[in-house]
Parts: sequence; structure tokens; C-alpha cells
Amino acid sequence: MKSILDSLYLPYLSQIGFSPAADCDSGGGIRYELDPALGTGSVWVYPVDHLFAITINDLAFRCDVSLQYDQPSFLNVGIYEEAADGSPTGGAESLTGYVGYEHEYRMRFPRSVPVRSVGINLMPAYYKGILPGRFAEEIRALPEICSMLNGSFAIPEAAAALRQIRSYRPSAKVANMYYESKVLEIVSFLMQWGLDRKAHLASAHRADGDLDSLEAVREHIRRNYARQQALDALATLACMSPSALTSGFKRAYGMTMTEYAQSVRIEKSKDLLLNSGKGIKEVAQAVGYGKHASFTELFKRMTGLTPKEFRRITAPDRSS
Repeated sequence: MKSILDSLYLPYLSQIGFSPAADCDSGGGIRYELDPALGTGSVWVYPVDHLFAITINDLAFRCDVSLQYDQPSFLNVGIYEEAADGSPTGGAESLTGYVGYEHEYRMRFPRSVPVRSVGINLMPAYYKGILPGRFAEEIRALPEICSMLNGSFAIPEAAAALRQIRSYRPSAKVANMYYESKVLEIVSFLMQWGLDRKAHLASAHRADGDLDSLEAVREHIRRNYARQQALDALATLACMSPSALTSGFKRAYGMTMTEYAQSVRIEKSKDLLLNSGKGIKEVAQAVGYGKHASFTELFKRMTGLTPKEFRRITAPDRSS
């Protein structure tokens, strides 16, 4: 069986200008430096057999760079810094998850956009094979839980553990123990969050009348995403008090009504950016933002890219 380094990292690192650094990492990790002609920075990896790996990215390309490779199945959870001013610290961080499946993976890195993140990558042999056997069958829900992490949900304990990984380097003698303990710690936080969220949803489903009302509100927001929705009007639609609607919606769906409306707007804007000839300002107005800057700020906070960067990466032949 291939190691995680061979299956997940090496197929693309050399393709986009990375090579092993000459200096040795005392904790047993491997640092890959970016070709100075292509950009600055590095990718640091601590791989454990074919099971899992820790990754720290801190880089920026001088030009647009594309990659294409046969991606294996894996899970990723990490925090990604949004540094609008290009500074190495101080940017807001989003907790995100990614469920990778075997397919031909393509991506473009836009020039001068910093990539700063720390994350864990888990292979199926670990999250499907080892973890359920060592702990509980419920861990098989981990891919579903990872797919929920889109930057909108906060799990402070998981984010704190990832920051500890970024700031601490154990000696080679204890590195394996340290990094596996952090992976297990992060997985336990994710599982607790996921199980709690499912319990809230189950509780909401038991109150059929309330759930029908909440679904009516959610559908109304989805259909009228480009318009501001008054809380009193939504409460009237649900036949609930404003406070009961606010708390019930958050409990049932894991986000506020405002956050849900924002997520619908951003998804609609992605479609317009990819499949229409509208300019960025026109897209912003079409999804309910009179101020172009407000739309751009929200789009970057939720996706990690500005609308222009998103269009350039995903639809490079379409001008903005």
C-alpha cells in the first residue's frame, strides 16, 4: 500500500515547483520549498505511513499556477487564513473540511494570493479501518461531518488544536505520539460537534409543527434571497414569536437566518460568476448587495477567494 506521501502529496508537489528542502526538520517532518522563480514559501508535511499526515502551508505564487493529478480518497480538516493585506499574521481564519474522492483533480492558484493553512489529512485506512475499530462505529460519520465544515461553523477546540500544531515542534522521539494525539483530539471535537448537531436536528424533527414552520421560513428565504427579510414578517409567516423563530432556526439548521441567506446568495453568485456575462458589480446587485465592497468581503470570507479570483480560477476563459 502506498504511503500517504506517495499517494497524496508527491503527485502534485513536484508538478507545481516544490522540492525537498536541504535542511532537516528536527521533528521528523519534511519541508518542500517552492522554486524561487515561481514564488516564495513552503509546504511542511509530517506523514505517518498510509494513515494520516499533518500539513502546514505558507506560500504565494508569482504567477498563476495550475495542477492536475489523480486524487485519492481522503479527508481534510484545516484552518485557512484570510489575509487581505498579504501580511503573515492577523488574518481571519476559517475552519473548513473537504471530502476527497478518487478522480482527476484540477486547481489553479492565482498569483500573489497567499496560501496559509494548517490541517490534517486522513486516509480511508485510518478513518474507515482503524478508528471505528478502536473507538466507536459512529466515527464512520466523519466524512459527513467534514462535509458540513464550510467556514460558517465554529468549533473553537478543533481550531485551537490546529493552531497548537502550527506553533509547536516536538522532538523526533515523541513526534509520532504528539501528532497522532492531536489528530485524535481534533477528530473527537469534530465527532462531538457532529453528534450534538444531529441531536439538535432530531429534536427539531420531533416538533413537527415547528419544523414545518421553520421549513416554510427557510424556503421563503431561499426563494427571496436577494431581498432583505424583516424578522417580524418571517415570524408572522412561521406563526412564532421572533425570539422563538430565531432560536429554533439556529437549533434546527446550525446557522442563523442571516447566515443561511448569505450562504444562498454566495452559491447563487458562484453560478452567475461562472455562467453569465455579468460583471462583478452586476452579480453583487443581482444577489442583493448594493455595495460591491460588502459582497466582495462576504464572498472572500466564505470561500477564501474574491469573486474575481474565483472566476479566474474556475472559469479562466471568462473575463471579469
